[in-house]
Amino acid sequence: MARWRLTAKHYINATRYGEPTQWVREETSRDTGRVNRKTYEVPMYLDPDDPSDQNYPGEVIVAHEKGAQRNDIIFRGKPTPDMEPLDEEAEKITEATRPEWTNPIDSLPATGGNYSEALLAMLTKQVDEAAKNQPVSASMDEFKKLQQQVAALVESNSKLHAQLAAKPRS
Repeated sequence: MARWRLTAKHYINATRYGEPTQWVREETSRDTGRVNRKTYEVPMYLDPDDPSDQNYPGEVIVAHEKGAQRNDIIFRGKPTPDMEPLDEEAEKITEATRPEWTNPIDSLPATGGNYSEALLAMLTKQVDEAAKNQPVSASMDEFKKLQQQVAALVESNSKLHAQLAAKPRS
């Protein structure tokens, strides 16, 4: 049956009495006077504390289409942390979805700090791990050749400086 009770306000893709929630955009042409209408399906706003949203006394019950009761609001998608499962099938779906529920606040350090510092520390850690896992591509022979090239450049540079210093200035 897969039915849930909402414990907090939600915007969900749902239908009530078989009708989806829609928003209609109307535009009237100045030249012809004709009205152009475009209809969009939008998420339904449900507040369990608002009596006009309640489909059962004092509560809002949502369900998947298969096995829904007459007054249930049919929704598409996965349950959220603020949906309380009412049957076994809903509990199974909720448990399968639970690993996808991540809260960025939970990743913050308990000793204080802020989100940007925690994010920067996490990225730094990932870069360090990636650098450790990279194989060293240069061998010792290549390193020695590079050192010899740098020594030759330093010697060549010092000779040029000596020649420039020895030239008479006009």
